[in-house]
Amino acid sequence: MPIYRTGDLVRPRSADPSEENPDAIGLILEMRTMTHTNPEVKILWNDMPGQELRWMWLSDVEPLEETR
Repeated sequence: MPIYRTGDLVRPRSADPSEENPDAIGLILEMRTMTHTNPEVKILWNDMPGQELRWMWLSDVEPLEETR
């Protein structure tokens, strides 16, 4: 399991590849861990201008893989 930090770039994790937006990149702005729950993050997404930032499960994202 990857280790995430504030400032990391991520992309959405989807069970259905046809729903994925390959251009979606998010920047982790905040992180929190609550007792008895999965860690949560606030992410600023590049493909959602003017969005209201909301907490989402960390398990719903994955690290952005660098292409070389």
